[in-house]
Amino acid sequence: MAGGISNPGDFEIEVAELITSRGVEQDLRPNIISITIFEDINTTAVSGQIFFSNAFALSSVGPLIGQEYLRLKIKTISFEEPKAMIDYSENVLAITSVNNRTDDKNGIEFIILNFVSSEQIRNERTRVDRVLSGSYSEIVTNLLKNDIDCRKDLYIEQTDGLKKIVSPHMTPFSLINMAMAESISKGLKSPTFLFFETLRGYHFRSLDSLYAQGSKLTYEAFSDAGLKIHRDGPAAGSVDIMAGLTAVIDWQIISGNDSLVNNILGAYGSKLIVHDIFNKRFTEHEYNYLESFSTEGRIEHYNSHYEYPLYSATPVEGKKTVSDFPSRLFVTPTSIKDTDAHTDAAHHTSENNHPFSAQNAQKFLQRRNSQMIQSEQGFMVNILTLGNTVISAGDVVTLDLPMPLAGSFKFVHAEEFASMDFVPDKWYKGSFLIKRIRHDFDNPSGKHQSNMVLIKDSLTEEIESTGDPEPKGRGGTLTTDFYQNYGLAQLGQWI
Repeated sequence: MAGGISNPGDFEIEVAELITSRGVEQDLRPNIISITIFEDINTTAVSGQIFFSNAFALSSVGPLIGQEYLRLKIKTISFEEPKAMIDYSENVLAITSVNNRTDDKNGIEFIILNFVSSEQIRNERTRVDRVLSGSYSEIVTNLLKNDIDCRKDLYIEQTDGLKKIVSPHMTPFSLINMAMAESISKGLKSPTFLFFETLRGYHFRSLDSLYAQGSKLTYEAFSDAGLKIHRDGPAAGSVDIMAGLTAVIDWQIISGNDSLVNNILGAYGSKLIVHDIFNKRFTEHEYNYLESFSTEGRIEHYNSHYEYPLYSATPVEGKKTVSDFPSRLFVTPTSIKDTDAHTDAAHHTSENNHPFSAQNAQKFLQRRNSQMIQSEQGFMVNILTLGNTVISAGDVVTLDLPMPLAGSFKFVHAEEFASMDFVPDKWYKGSFLIKRIRHDFDNPSGKHQSNMVLIKDSLTEEIESTGDPEPKGRGGTLTTDFYQNYGLAQLGQWI
């Protein structure tokens, strides 16, 4: 996989051309200072910034007005596969704004341009006014190909059920996000769909499908990051590329879990009332995180032999756990024609048939709500590594960190603990999902670094339960009379 490399983290900018609104193309490569690219499983487009010096009188080529395009192609020297390259040479990036323009003492102007994928721009100027039918995965594919004119690779997981949407002048991405919230995978019946773009293309898929890919790389922070040399074997004396790329330079454990927020938002437990308008009845459904855990797809379920919940089963009131309180209430309507087939009474064909699936919120709403909260409130860690383009947001990696230094939740440098005794952290280990990734390409140094936010929604070791209920006080006193010393005469004049 690796070859033709001098050092880990090296890269080469093969194409960097600015296309002005007049159609003039300008090569930026000699003047680029840095490029930053962002990927996130919660965003619908790749975005970033390019920082360069305007030593070629760009203003004479064409004014920068936020209607330019950028051709960009970056090769990470470590990897030769086509999909391991950043290639926007054909599917160009759209410039959205000029973030900053400054001059130095020599009269050279420095410019920062913000960019996004061109699909994001096409989405904002496109409105859908028609009826869409099919499975949600078919509808999403149709919108991306025909309305957005997306020519990138698509990763679309098949969804269950036949749907019909009447679009009232909505953008394609708004329709896709609406479909995302209600989609259930055809195979595993997972409701945890996401819609996002990475350097590889567009994804409409469940968390389960991401977890099932398996770990791509193993990162560890038990040695200094940097050059590693093969000590023996056929490659003795050469640079150990993978060891350099998988060493953690810095990390930060993020305290993301908030029990108050989890209670309010229904991560632990919730209640759903579904009102069937057509049949004039309602049903109630309760969700219990701890009871449902073993039946739901989590990251360690797909990547480890052992999997345990993020939250403790220690009783908090009597014998009740945190999941025994449905603290959030959902109320949703539906309209069911056939109660056995759960067909939609609101939509029919020209032959007056009802083949479309009704909204069955009990199959997706509560579980999806809980797992999406955990993707924001789970065990989370920031890591900084030498960069490569083999991994993207949505990939699974394996992580091993040393036990955190006491009281430290800031970036910890490897040299600070290199001479200390430490043991692996029992919680921040195993499989993690890359939630966000920031690629930083520093052109003067020729180095590429990746800053990643990793998260997991299950553990490889169980959080012990004490079996004792939440400690309670003895009880306070009730005071109701606050005017004992004022006197009846004075009090009477106000009555």
